[in-house]
Amino acid sequence: MPKLLIVSHDLIGERMAGVAIRYYETARALAQDPNLQVTLAAPLGSALPKFADDFRARLVVYPSFSVLDNAIRECDVLLAYPDTIWQLQAVLSTHNIPVVVDGYDITLLEHLELDRAQKTLDERMAWQAEYQRMMTYVLQRGDLFLAATERQRDWWLGMLAAAGRINPVTYEAGPSLRHLVALLPYGLPQSAPVHTRPVMRSVIEGIRPEDKIILWGGGIWQWLDPLTLIRAAEQLASRRPDVKFVFPGVSHPANMAEQSMAIQKEAVELARSLGLLGRTVFMGDWVAYEDWPNYLLESDIGVSLHRDHLEARLSARTRLLSYLWAGLPMVLTQGDELAERMATAGLAILVEEGDATAAAEAIEQALTWPREKLHDRFEALRRQFHWANVAKPLRDFCLQPTGAPDRLHLKDLANKMSTPNQPLRTQTTPSERHPENSSFPPELQLSLPASFLARLLSPLLDALVFRRLRNLIWQQNQINQAIANALQASQEETQRQMNALQASQEETQRQMNALQVSQEETKRQIAQLSARLTDAENLQTDLIAATAKRL
Repeated sequence: MPKLLIVSHDLIGERMAGVAIRYYETARALAQDPNLQVTLAAPLGSALPKFADDFRARLVVYPSFSVLDNAIRECDVLLAYPDTIWQLQAVLSTHNIPVVVDGYDITLLEHLELDRAQKTLDERMAWQAEYQRMMTYVLQRGDLFLAATERQRDWWLGMLAAAGRINPVTYEAGPSLRHLVALLPYGLPQSAPVHTRPVMRSVIEGIRPEDKIILWGGGIWQWLDPLTLIRAAEQLASRRPDVKFVFPGVSHPANMAEQSMAIQKEAVELARSLGLLGRTVFMGDWVAYEDWPNYLLESDIGVSLHRDHLEARLSARTRLLSYLWAGLPMVLTQGDELAERMATAGLAILVEEGDATAAAEAIEQALTWPREKLHDRFEALRRQFHWANVAKPLRDFCLQPTGAPDRLHLKDLANKMSTPNQPLRTQTTPSERHPENSSFPPELQLSLPASFLARLLSPLLDALVFRRLRNLIWQQNQINQAIANALQASQEETQRQMNALQASQEETQRQMNALQVSQEETKRQIAQLSARLTDAENLQTDLIAATAKRL
């Protein structure tokens, strides 16, 4: 039975963010297949939520990636984020299992927005260099890449083309290349959400049972635009005091320092400065996953706004799927694929970025939509996003796990170029050696492949080997240059400190000389004072004697 290992870098538990939910639900859906064994690995602090009665996958909690070596060696397929795969490269280099790269959340595009608000340009470029090194490895190591939208799929196809992974071999395996880059959208449960208890109406002070609730369904992230929604709330507050805006989860549930974003504080401060906080705009803690249906079903409109940047165009907003699940009409910023799909289905109103007036008007318009008449539209779109359906490409891959055809082809080619029990490089006659290597000593000459196909593809393999060697040489040169620069800087710092020490010694000697001169001058003055004192005593003695004679 094939074994799938899903490695989550996000916490699994009662409160989960989008990545954790994606892996939890994917593992739960795939584990329903009796022909597949699924293990979900999550960071220390994770635990199965109390509502996970039908969760048949095995949960493994790891304190660090290094302890996953055995789990990786035992599995047949590994699914993880690019940065997780990068951190697992040591064990992956010794265990050639098929690797599935989850590309639904494009880290680069998020960091371009996030780091611009928090880091210097030099720091951002340093991160970019590390990201490039990571992606160079991941693009070569991955056997299947998953995207959440067709636009994301185009992104990964472009990345793979630049990395040389789109080639005659991969194209021959299927011209659409869906065997290399497949769709696995963010999904939603097959069962309808159920309201189990009040969570906002008559629970949050300031929200009455008859109020209309506008839901910001997720965290406040740097690449989103909650400020425009808060300004729209200010416009509506005077003419529609019954409209309330709820942000049920401002920051990430893990509450880690690296998850803190400047936009979160800006949103709270803006709502407070406009006099809306706690009256029209309500900010809360992260909602428990089990409670999320209650928030959705008590809301009237779902909102997601962003600015015009690259992250938005290639995003896959998980909150939009939540709105779809609960049948919430939506007000969305135009520009991303899911928003346009919701608008085409007649379930959303799109507004331009940063336009608070348009957002306020769209909210008022959406509040007039008859929800019961939208039921069929919602239902038709929901079925396409059930977790059991969206996970099918991954399930099919796991049931017949194979590496990408071009990676396997090169491996087979290398095997054909060597005979059993004999190394690839062998002693051969001059006629069998590469002509371009004929001037090399025999022990350094490579034999020509035996088969016609291998000889035909030999230049390609040589080119790949040369490219790899060139990259290694370049990396070594970079390391050498960095060491040389560090050594030179260390020498310059040492020389600076020696010069400072010498100057300090000279200053000390000068002060000691000055002190010696001062001591000698003091002795001279003391001697003069002593002589004067002696003269005064003699004069006093003479004066006393003279006075005595007169008397």
